[in-house]
Amino acid sequence: MVNDKETQWRYSEGNDPYVKAGEGYKFYGKPDGKAVIFALPFEPAAEAPDEEYDLWLSTGRVLEHWHTGSMTRRVPELHRAFPEAVLFIHPLDAKARDLRRGDKVKVVSRRGEVISIVENARS
Repeated sequence: MVNDKETQWRYSEGNDPYVKAGEGYKFYGKPDGKAVIFALPFEPAAEAPDEEYDLWLSTGRVLEHWHTGSMTRRVPELHRAFPEAVLFIHPLDAKARDLRRGDKVKVVSRRGEVISIVENARS
């Protein structure tokens, strides 16, 4: 949203003071308007699954909520559409742990724990 109007692209003519009239969309970076892309060397993950914590945990997102939901959960329609955090787990990992969709589980990492509901495991 820019000036209370939905925009297709944030950096576009009429929505961004640095995009001159007639330029349409503009990517900052090179003089020709192309983006600067950095190819960096591979960095291994700071941690990897091990015997104690054998899965990768990723805080993904759902359509209705961005990041932690700190803003989107304040919108009643969005909160009603997706009121609880859920655990999306691969069916094979769920089967190995005897988890089914709708089960309440405690997800534990080295940094903390949370109670969640299993979403896309086997039925």
